[in-house]
Amino acid sequence: RLKVLAMRVSAQVKQIDLTAAIADGREALHLASELGDDRMTAAVLMPLAIALSTYDQGAEANALLDAHWPAVERLDDPEPTNFIEHGVVLDNLGRPLEARASHRRGIELALLHKQHSEFVMGSKNLAVNHIDTGELQAAMALLDAAERERRAHDALQGIKRQQTDPARWNGVGWLGFVAALQAGGVEMVEGVVA
Repeated sequence: RLKVLAMRVSAQVKQIDLTAAIADGREALHLASELGDDRMTAAVLMPLAIALSTYDQGAEANALLDAHWPAVERLDDPEPTNFIEHGVVLDNLGRPLEARASHRRGIELALLHKQHSEFVMGSKNLAVNHIDTGELQAAMALLDAAERERRAHDALQGIKRQQTDPARWNGVGWLGFVAALQAGGVEMVEGVVA
């Protein structure tokens, strides 16, 4: 039941169904706390706190962070998302300077775990934090770094590929296709793969 509730709360926040996220999140957090399950507490705490802080229930979000954030800090291998979302909640609560440490920790963990999408999201959230405090140069640097990481990851640079079904490529247009790839800087090696 707890795992289902945790997944539901996360989905409800993403769908901006905050009333349902708050109701299910409260129940899930209560269950996770009763079980003493720090990982599930962490999984439920942040989506619930985001929903509360977005829904003008900042006092409850603050109280939940005070009571349950230590569960996240006890984790041996915390998820970057926990820290990035913690930063978002602190931003929502009007505590941008405190939020920065969480955003940065989330970005650091994302890089450590090679979670490129989390790095990009964390960097963008930290950039918004800097925009909110009027630090536009810092925001631009973060957005540039996020975009470089997104492009590098999307490009999968340096990964060699080999064709597995050459019979599919016999036909009109192959030579033009090869020429276009080579003109774009893609290395093409035609021949039998050993």
